[in-house]
Amino acid sequence: MNEIVNPFELINAKLSSIHDKLERLDEKIVEPKPVALPQEKLLTTKEVCRRLSISRVTVWSWEKKNILHPIRIGNMKRYKETDIEAIGKRKRNHG
Repeated sequence: MNEIVNPFELINAKLSSIHDKLERLDEKIVEPKPVALPQEKLLTTKEVCRRLSISRVTVWSWEKKNILHPIRIGNMKRYKETDIEAIGKRKRNHG
């Protein structure tokens, strides 16, 4: 004889099975450890001008020529100190 099955019981059993499988998967997931990136010092436009002995217009021009690569933080521009040091060395070596 065919047994009459309540559809809600069938749905509940399937959902319970899915829930158990999800819990087992959740236990296997390992949270990635945060990677500590080295903090690079960032310079303002004013600091760049002072270190390289250039004007703000030159900073702007060098950005357009892809010599300088600013990092935008909100509406502020900052420059990596290592990039500025490298440009300073090239500038000193080439006159």
